[in-house]
Order: sequence, then C-alpha cells, then structure tokens
Amino acid sequence: MTEQNWQVMVSKGIAGDGTVTCFVAALDCLLQSADIPYRIYDEYRDAYLHQKEHGVDNRHTRQTIRKVLQKSLGSTSLKNLRTKRVSTPGELLHTISNANQGGKKIIIWTEPTHVVGIKILSEGLCRMVGNSLPCEDELTLDDLFEFLYLPPRSDKDQSNVYLIN
Repeated sequence: MTEQNWQVMVSKGIAGDGTVTCFVAALDCLLQSADIPYRIYDEYRDAYLHQKEHGVDNRHTRQTIRKVLQKSLGSTSLKNLRTKRVSTPGELLHTISNANQGGKKIIIWTEPTHVVGIKILSEGLCRMVGNSLPCEDELTLDDLFEFLYLPPRSDKDQSNVYLIN
C-alpha cells in the first residue's frame, strides 16, 4: 500500500507536517498499486518553492503535475486530472459519490495552499489522508464540508476539488 510509501517519505523529511508536498502525498496515500518515488516528491517541492520565490509559472506547474501523474498513474495527460468548484454540502456529497462510483481519486482543498486526499471507507464514511490533516477521525461525507476551503466568490476560476482517473 502506498500509505506505507508515504510513511517512508515522512521519515525522510520530504513529506509530513510542515512540508509543501501535500498534492503528491495525498495522491500517494490514495494509490493502491504504485508508490511515488522520493525523486518526484523532491521535484514537486523544488517547483513549489521556486514558484513561491519567483512567481507562478503555469508551464512549469503543468510539467511538474505531469511528472507526478506519470509516476503515479502511468500517464502524463492532464485529462486524467479534473478540477471542480464546489460551494454547498449537497454539491460536495454529489461530487464525491459520483467520483467514488467512477473509481476516481479525490483530493480537496482545505486551505488556499493545502490539499488532502479523501479515502472512502464505506457508504457515507471517509477519512483524510496526506500531510497536515485538519482531522484524523473518520468523517461522514456531510461532515467533510466543514473542512473544504471555499474560494472567494470573486475568484471564479479557483477550484477546490480534484478528481483523478
């Protein structure tokens, strides 16, 4: 299981609380048949820190995400990554239910710069996985909404849910 791989990355200091590898860590914890290698965590961290210092470079961001997808899913296509903006508990429940039925991996924003994976445990129950979890308990899908980051209405392009094939 790749949650074990994530634990190894935590022990090496590239993942866990206080690190900037939340997207990679969330995806790593959701995968069942592949481990994301240290090198990809490291490249993602370097890309994040570079953008924090020099500003966002969308081309560089896409390249970095493609590397993560290649190592985790075997494909570099960004078509495997769908973003969605959810603003009500009902929308979140509907989005997660449909994604789970379709076998998609679910990652949500919990802060403007932080994401976690959502692992479905059973009908209506889930838990967060990845770095710096705001809640480590099992949650109902209804309770999950309180942890979802809601971007300002003025930022219409900001999504808060990733669905990954």
